[in-house]
Amino acid sequence: MQKWLSLSLIMLLVLAAACSSARDQSSQESASTPTARTTPVSMNKDDYPVFPGADAGADPSVPAEQGGKGFKGEGWETNTHFELQGDPHALKGGVLRDHLMDFPGTLRIFGPESNSEFNYGITGMVYETLLGTDPNTLEFLPSLATHWQISPDKMTFRFRINPNARFSDGSPVTADDVVASYDFVMDDTLQDASSRLTFGKLERPVVESKYIVRVKAKELNWRNFLYFSGMAILPAHILKTMNGDKYLKDYNFKVLPGSGPYTLREEDLSKGKSISVRRRKDYWAEKARASVGVANFDELRFVVVRDENLKASFCSVQEGGVTPGEHKLIPARQILADTKASQAHDDGEQSNGQHRKKEEAEHGYEMEYWSGGALECWDNRVMERAIAGRVVMTPTLQYSITPSFRSSITPATPSPAETL
Repeated sequence: MQKWLSLSLIMLLVLAAACSSARDQSSQESASTPTARTTPVSMNKDDYPVFPGADAGADPSVPAEQGGKGFKGEGWETNTHFELQGDPHALKGGVLRDHLMDFPGTLRIFGPESNSEFNYGITGMVYETLLGTDPNTLEFLPSLATHWQISPDKMTFRFRINPNARFSDGSPVTADDVVASYDFVMDDTLQDASSRLTFGKLERPVVESKYIVRVKAKELNWRNFLYFSGMAILPAHILKTMNGDKYLKDYNFKVLPGSGPYTLREEDLSKGKSISVRRRKDYWAEKARASVGVANFDELRFVVVRDENLKASFCSVQEGGVTPGEHKLIPARQILADTKASQAHDDGEQSNGQHRKKEEAEHGYEMEYWSGGALECWDNRVMERAIAGRVVMTPTLQYSITPSFRSSITPATPSPAETL
């Protein structure tokens, strides 16, 4: 949990780097320029389907009772009442840039040296799990699975996979992929003791049909369902060609196809220098409610900058760039208050280089925020609204910060009709 929090904080910080005007050739070729909307945008969650085109990609040979086309979900659980996870006003396009202190030792998500902050971030963008978690309510959300069942004794779990789900190589996600992913993380030659300990609490999953998979826990534990539903699902047709040992040798700087909204291609990696993660244009869940207003940037580019003196000028003032200031710990409550207050001021009354004091949040929670510097390519209101719109304080988890990156690539003053 703390690893994901740290990643979120980093992504908040690099909002300042997103407005750099320097463009390399690859970025120009891949990233589109966001265009202002000319039509009204609905903030009603019910206007965005949870399962768009339901079963459109289903195998016609699989009957409804086995999870195929026409599946009604009777006797199953799902979640269709969750709120929007991002802001529908957010525009797609642009490049978000950040620096890395050093090039990752590996881009693998399993095995030795894979347990890094950067790799956890890549995992969340490239790979998906059976279910997600709503940061506002902590309820389970459909992801690769549309429905799930928990037996009365809480020892057996069943999942119905979305027939529309596709990996980035175009292959469908099926129950076989779930079993193959479990077998993979349990492989001793993968040298991932943590994964074996986590998923070793469950028996090997069973394929009931192309779209339904079942797994049984070895002992009663409330975490079992959370663990299994949160396992990254990888393509079986590739996993069957290798074991853990081969993966460690061949995939240090290669990434298996995932079903998530981003991909990392070999040609987008310059070893020792930079890494680019690009948004999929064919993402299978692009129109789903859970995807509205999120995964907006066409490219996230990470450049290695080892020289401390150069880091300060990574996004230096050059044609509307940014001179980063210093880190401050600011309570989310204060950011929300500042955002509301800023709406009552003209642009000239806002101090872009303003430094705020460290204050205690309502529950003692704080978040890190990039303050200071000359923000010349957007006004500070937009930056604060982008952050404040997705700050969530959950006493149960202590903190959960999920930035929507709203308007970070469109420095336009929000209309009065827009709300946080």
